[in-house]
Amino acid sequence: MQKIALVYDNQHLSDRYTIIFESGDALALSENPEMPEGFARWIIVDNYDENQLGQKIHFNSLPQNVQQYVNSYVSSS
Repeated sequence: MQKIALVYDNQHLSDRYTIIFESGDALALSENPEMPEGFARWIIVDNYDENQLGQKIHFNSLPQNVQQYVNSYVSSS
C-alpha cells in the first residue's frame, strides 16, 4: 500500500483534491469520486502544477467519502 506524503485542496478546481504519495505518484479527485459523474485519476505533478494545487491539508481533513475512496483505491492497486 502506498504511503501518503502530501494532500492538497483547491476549491477552484473540479479535481479539488490532490493526494501525493511518497513514491511520487499523485491522485487527483473530485468531491465525490465514487459517483458516476465523479473524478479520480492518476496524474503527474510537475513544478508548474505544484503552484496550482492549493492549500496543504491533512488527510483526515478530507471528507469521509474521499478518505474511504482513496483508501480502497490504493489498497486495490
